[in-house]
Amino acid sequence: LHKILKPFMLRRTKSEVEKTLPPKKEIHIYVGLTDMQLKVYKSLLQSRNVTEGEKRTYLNLLMQLRKACNHPYLFPDVEDKTLPLLGEHLIENSGKMIVLDRLLKKLYDEKGHRVLIFSQMTNLLDILQDYCSLRDYPHCRIDGSTDMTSREEQIEDFMSETSNKFVFLLSTRAGGLGINLTSADTVIIYDSDWNPQMDLQAMDRAHRIGQKNKVNVYRLIT
Repeated sequence: LHKILKPFMLRRTKSEVEKTLPPKKEIHIYVGLTDMQLKVYKSLLQSRNVTEGEKRTYLNLLMQLRKACNHPYLFPDVEDKTLPLLGEHLIENSGKMIVLDRLLKKLYDEKGHRVLIFSQMTNLLDILQDYCSLRDYPHCRIDGSTDMTSREEQIEDFMSETSNKFVFLLSTRAGGLGINLTSADTVIIYDSDWNPQMDLQAMDRAHRIGQKNKVNVYRLIT
């Protein structure tokens, strides 16, 4: 197909079109599990007896383990309902949230930074939204259920030079092609997508023509 199309198509990379585009740097941050996450993770492994050939069961277990790595509150009845909804326990019970909290505090104190946070799981965006409310970080959010009008308004608000928005929460699939968020200089991949191309598209929401600052991409890995 490439051989047939080559005489008719011109493909250029960003580096060929825009020589002054600032660089992008990807940083992998390896994160441990908290005691609560370890408890959930081990109980998942002990409760499932996966035999050879049960592909569906295996894939479901794999997804449950991913949830445990992201945040234990993605499972029902794990959160202590006697604690306040917006409390430090939201951060302390997830290794990734602890690292995210430290990173965002540093960026917020330095001023001038804007951050995109991507997650494959929309339920996790609910937790991240609660976290932003806990820390009083002005934020926007887009996922697959966001209507087009709200989507455009939030993007316009975030891109405005006078905007006070610090964080933009996006689901990896909903925040793909066609969105320009070059006012952000930091991208955080909270959990990687099954398809690495989706993560590359997510990073390019900030690292594209029109970006004036160096872009740092932090990928949280457990």
